[in-house]
Amino acid sequence: MTVIKMNSCKHNPFVSNMIIHEMQQSGGGTASRTAKLSTPPIPLAPITEWSPPRSVLVSVSPKPCHALREDHELASTIDDDIAHTYANLPDQQKSYSSFVEICNKVGSKRLPRKPPRDPDPVDTIQVSIARRATLRLSTKDVQTAQIQLKKTYDRCEEDRIIKTLQTFEASSAPEHLRAWKLVRELSGKRSGVIFIQGEDRLNTWKNHFSKPLNNDVPQSSSTGVPITPVFDTNYNISCDPFTQGEVDIALKQMKAGKAPGLDGLPLEVWQLPKARQFLTNFCNQTLSGNRPDEWGLSASTTDNTATHTDAASTTDNTATHTDPASTTDNTATHTDAASTTDNTATHTDAASTTDNTATHTVAASTTDNTATHTDPASTTDNTATHTVAASTTDNTATHTDAASTTDNTATHTDAASTTDNTATHTVAASTTDNTATHTVAASTTDNTATHTDAASTTDNTATHTVVVSTTDNTATHTVVVSTTDNTATHTDAASTTDIGHGPLLLINC
Repeated sequence: MTVIKMNSCKHNPFVSNMIIHEMQQSGGGTASRTAKLSTPPIPLAPITEWSPPRSVLVSVSPKPCHALREDHELASTIDDDIAHTYANLPDQQKSYSSFVEICNKVGSKRLPRKPPRDPDPVDTIQVSIARRATLRLSTKDVQTAQIQLKKTYDRCEEDRIIKTLQTFEASSAPEHLRAWKLVRELSGKRSGVIFIQGEDRLNTWKNHFSKPLNNDVPQSSSTGVPITPVFDTNYNISCDPFTQGEVDIALKQMKAGKAPGLDGLPLEVWQLPKARQFLTNFCNQTLSGNRPDEWGLSASTTDNTATHTDAASTTDNTATHTDPASTTDNTATHTDAASTTDNTATHTDAASTTDNTATHTVAASTTDNTATHTDPASTTDNTATHTVAASTTDNTATHTDAASTTDNTATHTDAASTTDNTATHTVAASTTDNTATHTVAASTTDNTATHTDAASTTDNTATHTVVVSTTDNTATHTVVVSTTDNTATHTDAASTTDIGHGPLLLINC
């Protein structure tokens, strides 16, 4: 059990009690002003004096914009640079866009860079060296190396806590905010934000907005007695231009540390003395009808790009992905890692009214891989690419592409199973052009392939290629005849034992 004395918090009982209580809740044991961290059962001597840490393991440095609140000299310099640069612009170039550009340039030049987040203790150089040394040793030396590895991890963890406590002690931020942040850093607790989805999300919105908006106004009784209003509805709201005092009050009431708008300017910039004057000027321009274009923007709903990644479960991996259709462009990429036992994946992409490009990749399961892909038809263009990796035991794949009313180009590729490969491909007919390319790799034991292409009313060009099995190859190809033109090319490589050419003989006839 590693014991660390929190000497940096001894002058602040409130912070010490908070940290000790949080450690006790997370299983750290009991102590008065000493917090215990659960580590492997390797006894280490208590730290009596602080020594410089061997490596900085956790960075709790504030964001670059927070330096404006803590460094008054830096804030004054940035404020002067912004005001001087904007004042030297010609009158025709003075706009909100140019002001934002100047703020970004001055901030990039003056603000300190945020240090990168330091690695976890298990990823530090010392622990990595000890881990590699353990792997290179013989069996009899493994136990000794494991003990050394645990000691190395303990030292890195101690350095992390000491660095965190030093940062807290040197900070000038409000103590209670920094204290809770310190507690979260040491205990490893995450944010308690809860994401609501589906039907519950709709009900939550309904309940939230129905309460403040549905104010039932009591009606007069049957006796005709009027109801006296409690509040005066004739508010005396001034329509005069905004004053600097009103803007200053509004800025003071805003909470710091929040996400900025689309222009990227945080609250710390607007709270600068000269920047507040510019903000008052922009507000009065908006009141007079000359609003900055940036103040009328919101999140774009034109493009929907979704990327889903599910890590492999060691026992069972069941994944369901649903992406709503974008009204202009929907590009979806789904990747499911292979489960070592069972991998069942279902992907559904809603159809885009303009363009739907979907790429699905399912990694092979070492036991059973069952994949079902369904892409609804786009009204203009539907291009689908499906790839299913080969299972070492059984690979059953079913692909279905809905027909596009203009163009349907489908490419299916199934890797060869070393035991049994059964593939069924179905491509719906396009009313204009249907080009299908099917390729099934050869199984070393048995390969049974069935291909069916619906007929195009104008042109149907199909190319089928089946690689030969070294034992038995049975291929069945069916192409429905086009009423105008049907060009079919079938190629079967020779089997060294037995091969059937039913459809091929029919075409030659």
